[in-house]
Amino acid sequence: MDTLSLEYFIRVCEVKNISKAAQSLFISQQALSKAISRLEKEFNTQFFTRSRAGVELTEAGQRFFSYALSAVGQHSRIQKTLNTMKLEKKNHVSFGYCTGMMMHFPEHFLSDFMDLHPEAVLSLFSFQEDPYHRSILESDPRIILSSSHPGGRDYRVVQETHTKLWIMMARNHPLSEKEVLNWTDLSPWPLINLNIENEFTQKLQRLFEVHEIFPQYVINPAENTITNDLLLKHQAITVYGGNREVLPCCFAVRPLIGFDLEMDFYLCVHKDAELNPSEKSLVKALLSEMRHF
Repeated sequence: MDTLSLEYFIRVCEVKNISKAAQSLFISQQALSKAISRLEKEFNTQFFTRSRAGVELTEAGQRFFSYALSAVGQHSRIQKTLNTMKLEKKNHVSFGYCTGMMMHFPEHFLSDFMDLHPEAVLSLFSFQEDPYHRSILESDPRIILSSSHPGGRDYRVVQETHTKLWIMMARNHPLSEKEVLNWTDLSPWPLINLNIENEFTQKLQRLFEVHEIFPQYVINPAENTITNDLLLKHQAITVYGGNREVLPCCFAVRPLIGFDLEMDFYLCVHKDAELNPSEKSLVKALLSEMRHF
């Protein structure tokens, strides 16, 4: 048994569906099923009852779930303590960001920052924007860029930006010939939605359903190559929110009537952190770009 297996087990408990859990973990359903079976075999205990609707915890599974949460939490606390000891350096910069959010910044933003600040030692933490993945970060980054408010977490908001959502397509796509789009304009075209579980994507999904628009592709925002290829070949359109200035010239965005959602960006720092000069420089650089959103 290892902590990764326990994390898999916890995720299945949370969503009560092995297929959905596997999708959110970015592993195959077969690999996740094998991991759960190994746990059950190791303890000679059945943790789940399975049906077409999903899975339910057995009594033993409920008790094991409590132990798993405790074990993963303890492991995380130990790891964070050790990492904090490593990171207590004069020019260390610990930066975490929600998967896909850096695509809204200039392509070479981080490498340019490092060129400008060779004294900085940069640690990066990319995470999916949902409570489970946020909870298992091996370290609490001192600076985070997130698509949701940190809430009760140990962060304070430095900058909060809300941006309009657009429909994005190839610049030579037929839809780009229109100045403003209607919902009926989207119907003939396959739509790409984000493979992220958060409040924003849930609202987006509900709005699509109201207008009887159902995404044909669900792709992680970090997989730009796949998304760009589908867009450039006119095989899909998608939603874009953020800094339009960083979009490649081969893409276009158009407003959609009745598309009232906004994309949120929260730049936060750890509330107990006294930022070193390199960290202050990164915050300043992020703020400078966010003003263009």
